[in-house]
Parts: sequence; structure tokens; C-alpha cells
Amino acid sequence: MCGFSGQINLKGIVDKVDLENSALSIKHRGPDAFGTWYSDKEDVGLVHRRLSIIDLSDAANQPMSFLSNQLIIVFNGEIYNFREIKSTLLSVGINFNTSSDTEVILAAYSHWGKNCVKFLSGMFSFAIYDISTKNLFFARDRAGEKPFYYLANTSNFIFSSELRGLLAFKKIDRVIENDSLINFLSNGFSPPDKSLIKNVFKLPPAHAGSYSLSTGQLNTWKYWEPPACNNKKIFHLQDSLNHFQLLLDDSVKRQMMSDVPIGVLLSGGLDSSLITALASRHTNNLSTYTVIFPDYKKFDESKDAKLIADSFSTNHHVLEADNLDFTRVIDIVKKLDEPIFDSSVIPTYLVSSLIKKHCKVALGGDGGDELFGGYSYYQDLLLLQHKFSFLPDSFLKTIANFSKLLPLGLSGKNMLQQLDPLFLARFKVPTKFFDLSNINSLLKGLNRNNFKTDDIHELITNCEHFIDRVTRIDFHRYLPEDVLAKVDRASMLNSVETRAPFLDTQLIEFAFNNIPNYEKVNSYDKKIFLKKAAKSILPINFDYSRKQGFSIPLKEWLTKAEWMNGISDLLLSTSNEGMNQKYLTRMIDNQRNGFSNSERIFGLFVFEVWRQENNIKYA
Repeated sequence: MCGFSGQINLKGIVDKVDLENSALSIKHRGPDAFGTWYSDKEDVGLVHRRLSIIDLSDAANQPMSFLSNQLIIVFNGEIYNFREIKSTLLSVGINFNTSSDTEVILAAYSHWGKNCVKFLSGMFSFAIYDISTKNLFFARDRAGEKPFYYLANTSNFIFSSELRGLLAFKKIDRVIENDSLINFLSNGFSPPDKSLIKNVFKLPPAHAGSYSLSTGQLNTWKYWEPPACNNKKIFHLQDSLNHFQLLLDDSVKRQMMSDVPIGVLLSGGLDSSLITALASRHTNNLSTYTVIFPDYKKFDESKDAKLIADSFSTNHHVLEADNLDFTRVIDIVKKLDEPIFDSSVIPTYLVSSLIKKHCKVALGGDGGDELFGGYSYYQDLLLLQHKFSFLPDSFLKTIANFSKLLPLGLSGKNMLQQLDPLFLARFKVPTKFFDLSNINSLLKGLNRNNFKTDDIHELITNCEHFIDRVTRIDFHRYLPEDVLAKVDRASMLNSVETRAPFLDTQLIEFAFNNIPNYEKVNSYDKKIFLKKAAKSILPINFDYSRKQGFSIPLKEWLTKAEWMNGISDLLLSTSNEGMNQKYLTRMIDNQRNGFSNSERIFGLFVFEVWRQENNIKYA
């Protein structure tokens, strides 16, 4: 796990000061080593921060060269099948100088060219510069575990592992991208291809690209996508259960590859318990970690985690988090690379800060909800469709339109909005935080009609059933831009590498191609197939009904004067020139009067802290 930045200058030499400041800004991603590479004409520069996980020797430091220094790479991530790829390449006469997966990527590119990404199984983002062709090739993993930001203009192509790495360059305008802002306010995160900064883009998951120093031409393309919806596929339960267990066990085994201490983040929930059970098969001394918050007993998962730890004889650690006050939360929020509404970023950061004292690599259960139907709102929407779809469209449309007049956060408002016939017919995923009408009221001086929202319909055009649609949408949007972004930034701020065995390519394809929607979720149960698979693995008294996850008592916090006064002072200050103060005041007052706006208020608070901390201006 590492961090990198790079610059190609078409009209002169790169800015070494900015490049090395960029590397300094992401030092947390790789505190173990720092490296630079510059072309002979100094029109190309690469910098790298290393977190040593595989091959701890200096020979595996980056930027790394290959083919008599003709290929230069900067890489962030882990390639779990690098030994198999290496064996294949050795058989065709390619030699290696290290035992690192980094060198295997270089060798794979030298042999297969841009198609090398199709052979890579893991989490990754990387860039390879070919001196002979003056071409930069770059790519990002299929699920989007590792980030890649870039900017391209008439004279420069600049890229980095984090947005803050690009903001280290003096020439980048710190101006909000309006299309991204509306998506952020609607969904709680920025879109998959654009950041919140104007002209700064994200390479989407499962995409690769190239940039030519000779012509300045930039190309990007998708190299992989999940299997299309196939409702006619014949399903055999026992065969599928057996195959799934083999796939997950193999993924866990490969992801335990490490030259440094490794552990499992054990919440006691279904996903992390399965990972723990399978990981215990491949080591005699597995370490597991659970975090408790002493002041909030309802978030204590230690009893459930202990059941699993005892059942599989792990070396279990119960870590106690410090008490959180408003000042501490602001300090954490200031460190975030890009803001998100998801308040669980706070406990995720705290968990990472605690486990880094014990291990450098941790396995978790991310991806299980999106692949196997684990979110409660899937059930809620199914129930809504079953109960109301038979009513006349005109009646449903009237109710949905009326709901738009109700105050934000009023109980029942979201449910009434979802009665729109278009939603019921097409199973359209509803807006989570602010709809376009409320965004128009919130933002000053901006016409909502100028915005272009993130179009998701191309992802689900061939999917007839709601569960097929919504799980794919969440896989393509919510998983990479919220869950994985949150985990990557929070863990890397503490120089900890997190891995997700559920996101192995074969498991992703298996979940979308082999498991029918009715085996994922219905109106009464969720993760149906996963629970069946776990019956032969987990202890008989395991509680399949619980679903806690990392959470904070946000609603309770916002009843305290310290919190509400602090957030109000920030959001209603003259520095917040882009938001309507009357609208914010009404929303905050409604929260005090019992409305449910805690996540919305927290998200706006995070955004404004980030904007002021990074000196970002509204367009």
C-alpha cells in the first residue's frame, strides 16, 4: 500500500517542488520510503511514498524500472495473484530482480501491453511510463479500492493517489465543480469520474487510460464489467454453496499474503465472522481486533466478536476508543481527502488508529452487502413496491408531488416521495439526502437546471428486477465512492492497509452471475444465500439477525449544545458564502425540534470544514 504522484509537461520541465510537496502531502500513505524519478529532459516526473508490505528490501522501492530502465512504474495496492503471473512470465523467459508484486506488473505490461490489467487480481492503481514510446499507461482495480485522480490541460497531465496530492500543485484552481456538488449533496459522495474540484477527474473503477507526451492525447476505457443480468440462469443451491465457499476461502488465503503482521477487523457480524473463520484455517496464530466505545454501550460489539474469536481460537484484542468530543471530530474531518456524508468515517478512522499499534495489514468484510443484498433499505423498497404498486398512477403521483412540499427530515417524507409511479415501475433508486428542489434552495445563486446529475441508467438497462438493479448501482456507485473511499482514506491516514476478500474478481462475477435476486434479499430477510453458506462454517449459536457495523451516536451528539452550537457557528458563519443561511437555520431548528436531519447536517458540516481547510471557492 502506497501513494504516488506524477506530472508530464508538454511545454517544459516539471515542477519538482510541487511534485515533491505532493508526495509530502500523502506521506501517510507510505511512511517507509520516498523515491523520485525524472526523465532526461525533466519533462516527466514520478514520486512515490512506500508502505512496505511485500518484499521489505530496498530493491522493491519505487519508482521502479524494468527492461533496462525503459519502463518506470509507481504503484499503490496489492496484486494477490502475482506469484501465478510471475510463474507464467518466467516460463517465457522474463527474468526478475525482486520478489515484489510491483515488478510483476512491469513484466506483465512488457509482455501483454495494456491487456495486462485483465490478468491482475487485486486492489491497485498504478502508472507506467514507457520511455521509448513516450506514453503513460495507467489503471485502477475493478471494484475501486485504490484511488486515481488526474488533471489534463493543454500543457500538463498531473495525477496522484489522493485529491490532496493534486492540490499541492500551485497551478490548480481550487474551485468547486458544480455537477459534482449536486451529486455530492444528493448521494453523499462525488460521482465516479469527477472530483469536487473543477477540472480534476477520477479514473473510475475497472478503467485504464493512456497519455502521450508526443501528442498530448488522453484516452480512457473500461477493461472489465460485472456479468449482465441473467434471470434465466438455472440455479443449483448446493453446488453454488460449495463453489462460493471454495472461492471465498481461496480469496482469504491469497489476501493473507504479507511480510508484515496481519489481522482481521472482527465486528462479530456475518461478513467479518466468515472472513475470520476462513482465515483461521490458514494460520495457527490469527489476530482479530474489535473496537469498543466505552460511553456508548449500544455500539459495543465485543460479546458477538468474542463468540467468533473463541470459536476459532484467535489471538483476540478488544481495543478501547478514546472519548470523542467536538474538537476531536473536527481534527479528524480536517484530514479527509474528499468529504462524504457517511458519519461512519469517524469510527473507521479511530479503528485504524488503534490497530496500527498491532498490525500493518487488516482484512475486513467490505463488499458483502453490495454483492449479496445486505442493506435493510433493499427490504424497505421491496415492501413499498409490493404494497403500493397496484394503486392508480395518478393517485401515487399526487402523493409524491405533495411530499415535496413537506419539510426535509419530517418522518415519512422520503417514503411518500418514493410513491412516484416512475420509481415503482423502474425501481429507480431514490435520492438519499437532498433532492434537486432542496439543493436549489440550499445553494445561493445557482440554477439547478445548469447541473448534470450522475446518470446510472446505463448500468441497469437489461435488469428487470429491482434487486438486480439496486445491487449493481450500489456496486458501481456507493461501494467505491463511499464505502471503499472511506476505508481507504481513514486507514491510510494511519498507514494501515485494509483488504477486502469479498471483492476478489471471481467472487464478484459469481455473485452477479450465479446468485438469483431471491437468494439475496426479500421483504423479510437479507443476505439469504450468504447466511446459508455460513451455516456450515460459523458456530450454531451465531446471531444472524444483527447488523451493527461501525457507527457513532450522531443523533444523540446533535442534542448536545457543544455539538449543535459548534456546527451552527461553522455553517452559519460569513465564511460559508455559498449556502443559503435561512435554509440552513430552518434545517438546524427542525433538527432541534425532532426532525431527522442529523446525517444531512453532518454531511454539510464535513463539506464546509473540508472547503475551508483547503481554501476551496464556489464557482
